[in-house]
Amino acid sequence: MSAEIMAECNMITLMLNPAKPDQAALRDAIQSALQFTQQCFQQAAVGSRNFNDHEYRTYKQAAFDAMTRLGVEAWKQVKSLS
Repeated sequence: MSAEIMAECNMITLMLNPAKPDQAALRDAIQSALQFTQQCFQQAAVGSRNFNDHEYRTYKQAAFDAMTRLGVEAWKQVKSLS
């Protein structure tokens, strides 16, 4: 499962343009979430059950906010075609 998640996140990351602030923010949030996930898997491998809910929420919210801004911009572009 983790390999599939990593592959899909990397595919998304490759499609983003880091020169655009909202896309860079999404890329950074995805990379941070991947690092966090790897740490969780490593901790689980040694039997640790600690999970940092606050850190998880921070990454999740950053990605959600970036995707919302990207969606708003995309919608503006679609509406301007009418």
